[in-house]
Amino acid sequence: MIALVALFACKQPVESTGVWMESSGYGWEFFNHRMSHVELGVTDSDAYASIVGGTSTTNVVTELDAQCDPDTCDEFPFFDNADIRIGWGRVTSTTAVFGSGSAQLEIDADGETASITVDLPAEATGTPTAVIRGYSFDTAVPLSGGTACYQPKNGWIPKSLGIELGEPVLSGDGKSVTLDVTGRFQAGLTHEDERQCIDAVIDQARIALRVEVLVAVTEEAAETVTVSQSMQYAYTGSPTSPGEQPDPDWSQRTLGTDLGDPLVGWSRFDFTFHEVGEDRGAYVRTLHLDASAADDVASGHATNFSPGTQLSAFDYAFEGTVQTVDVGEGVQHGAIAEIIPVGLDEAGVPVVVTFAL
Repeated sequence: MIALVALFACKQPVESTGVWMESSGYGWEFFNHRMSHVELGVTDSDAYASIVGGTSTTNVVTELDAQCDPDTCDEFPFFDNADIRIGWGRVTSTTAVFGSGSAQLEIDADGETASITVDLPAEATGTPTAVIRGYSFDTAVPLSGGTACYQPKNGWIPKSLGIELGEPVLSGDGKSVTLDVTGRFQAGLTHEDERQCIDAVIDQARIALRVEVLVAVTEEAAETVTVSQSMQYAYTGSPTSPGEQPDPDWSQRTLGTDLGDPLVGWSRFDFTFHEVGEDRGAYVRTLHLDASAADDVASGHATNFSPGTQLSAFDYAFEGTVQTVDVGEGVQHGAIAEIIPVGLDEAGVPVVVTFAL
């Protein structure tokens, strides 16, 4: 009798809770800007965001060294607010086991890869899936060639940026999942006389990247959706009336999953800006990743529309991978949409704003 009770107890379902990010992005309330700090994601209890776009969003005055020419290394202090969006999902399941981990890298145009191991709260059997549940790009990293007139903390205009999760592998004992995390970031030229000091050092740009990962081990393997999209917007030649940048045709950006209410998350996203006859980087106005089974959408989209400060046409190419997997019943979905001020603490570190899920 004791043996039967012990056997029955061992076979009781184990509950595991997973929280993931489905969509993320930001836009600027007034103008387009450089990228200094972009941090978006979720934890088990909160969503978080912190967006900084250089001195034109913080109104911080940059002190230049005496040998630096302010006419070729100019800054335009001003304030702006960030309009952030985070879509999330959460489930407590007896058919899936969840775990979370993170990777930290310094990345450049060539990319860098780190291997991480995510411990699981219970022994799992089945197939692992990994999705990005948070990320932070931060440009406050010294130039690879040493100090120069330009201060990287003020941001870069990206030519490309991306994150990719490698194939997750469940350990033989079912207690952990191992995977690679890869990031890349390339700064682009401004082609502006006032910012020649940026263009002089873009090949030395490195940024700090943090990637938060959720893994789910499930009975069935995930369905993988590959996304390949692009947009081109013309420029009128007038900074005050640069030409509209309408949304893409959403009917061409569908997720197309047959699963009822799955976990939906990104395992890869990659933006390349100004591919059409350009070597410049992007002053980003909006940057969004959207994935939803309920809304049947899978999209990566960006703009640089900014009457008064826009100086060029704009185009992008986007490549991404969305994972959809059945994690059982009772999936909750929610979204955060808030306008947040750009905040720096006394040490100049970006302030992170949190929202309860």
